[in-house]
Amino acid sequence: MVYVPPEIRDMIIDYLWYDSAALQKCCLMCRAWLPRSRLHSFHTIVIAGDNQYARFERVIEASPALCDYVRCVTFKGFDSWYPGGGLFNVLRMLSRVEEVALQDCEYVEALVDWDGDISSYFPMVRSFRLLKGEILGSSWAVGLSRVYDGYRIRRILAECPKLRAVHFAGVQLSHPTAGVGPLDAAPEGNTGASRQLDIHDLTLSYDPTQITPGVPPPLSWLFAPPLKLQLQNLALMWCEKSSLTPLGITDQELLCNSKDSLEELTLLCPETAFHPFEMPSPPQMFLDLAQNSRLTSLKLIVPWITGFDPGPEIARWIKAFHSQLAINSASLTRLTRVEIELKIEYPSVKDRALFQPVGYCSDWVPIDSQLAALAVDCNTGCGAKRRIEVVFKVNLVHHDILDVSSSYIRKWIAARLQLFCDCPSSRLDVIYSIQASLKARYQQHYLNVLYPPGLSLISLYHLFS
Repeated sequence: MVYVPPEIRDMIIDYLWYDSAALQKCCLMCRAWLPRSRLHSFHTIVIAGDNQYARFERVIEASPALCDYVRCVTFKGFDSWYPGGGLFNVLRMLSRVEEVALQDCEYVEALVDWDGDISSYFPMVRSFRLLKGEILGSSWAVGLSRVYDGYRIRRILAECPKLRAVHFAGVQLSHPTAGVGPLDAAPEGNTGASRQLDIHDLTLSYDPTQITPGVPPPLSWLFAPPLKLQLQNLALMWCEKSSLTPLGITDQELLCNSKDSLEELTLLCPETAFHPFEMPSPPQMFLDLAQNSRLTSLKLIVPWITGFDPGPEIARWIKAFHSQLAINSASLTRLTRVEIELKIEYPSVKDRALFQPVGYCSDWVPIDSQLAALAVDCNTGCGAKRRIEVVFKVNLVHHDILDVSSSYIRKWIAARLQLFCDCPSSRLDVIYSIQASLKARYQQHYLNVLYPPGLSLISLYHLFS
């Protein structure tokens, strides 16, 4: 048998990591590769809270070799009481991590507030993701934002020597002064003036009434070197195009800055501060997307509504979204997907009276009409030369929602969207949110994330010993 040096073998396994069939064939032909290929099961890991961190720490203590194979790490659900000292010891061992993500972390200080050089923890990191997480609990608390300290996040961006790509997906600010202050001073350590960090994903979800002219914008530091907006995905609060965003510029200016890179645009409906089910009227002014010719996906996300009483504003927002698309149709030559997403919460899914098959809630009638008009126009009017898929996605949220099957609820909603469902280019998706399915999948989900199926804790000890 031809001898393959270990470093070449590892490069081949790295190259074939996402091609599981080819990797399996290589391991069958070269049985000596099998232990190393199993180590690649830890290529991507999610450390969700203190329990999973403790288990992962025990595994790497038993076999430090797997640290060289971890490339992507997501820290999920960390609180301020998290044992930070032990975490940093683990990070030093994960010296070849290339992608780091913080998700659903209540206090980022638990991860980045330490003394010393951050670059010693993330010497190889090329991509950093800051992801929005929702607070679990009663329905009134769902959707509250995590407030991330901008100065500490910028420390990570400035001091990771090989960082190139930055993603801010779903990050919200609850106060206009969040992140302002220490950002006026240069971060400690390497300022990164000799390199450029491209921001690829950005979500701006905010209360427009809190953006006051003359007050320093909370995210103005995103324009400071070495950061540069090269947005491929943008989620933007849909207000008047002359309204200021937390970046200190208007929506229209942000779209113009992303004209050469933007591929997916999501428009977020603003929510009222006093009641999550009260919606404002859609904006009278529309965004100019003529320069965003690379756009392939356009999406509208509507905030919380109740399934038994969605209200009249939903149809008005869909109509405004339709008009927005029609105005810009000539320039959106690459557009192939239009999506509208609603989050619906039912007060009690156990009450089957809410799911009567016909005639219940007349508010669904104008919604159906507007959706059908949008689907028809996308493929006979503005999109006559190309097929545009129109997706209406219903995101069901309720802690007892598992008592009713998704197919049952889908039939219930489809009965109210008959015109839309009859359109050949339309699709209805009914899914459960994380909050709804968490009760049933809580333990098994975390086990599968850290320990891939087929690898038990006992087999791991035998494999790495």
